[in-house]
Amino acid sequence: MSDTDDLYQALHHRLITTGEWHRLSNLLEQLLLDSRWSSDMADYATQKAQSMDNLNLDDLVAAVQAKGQKSVPKQVQTQLLEKIRDFLDRNVEDA
Repeated sequence: MSDTDDLYQALHHRLITTGEWHRLSNLLEQLLLDSRWSSDMADYATQKAQSMDNLNLDDLVAAVQAKGQKSVPKQVQTQLLEKIRDFLDRNVEDA
């Protein structure tokens, strides 16, 4: 395992044990709800499913996932990244 892998594992463990992972997950969920991204994605999934000639779950999930990843609002990304950077600043010593 490389030093990068070790650091990643240590930070992941710290995120979990401190409860920060849960807080970040809750924040992300709330930001996506507030921005209407969640309801927009639900609407898109419904429309996509209805337009498919042969409904296929794998194809539907792939389409929704691709759109979802591209459509997360920049403000949501920015806020979450700020929280992650803050966590890193508080938990990573200078190398």
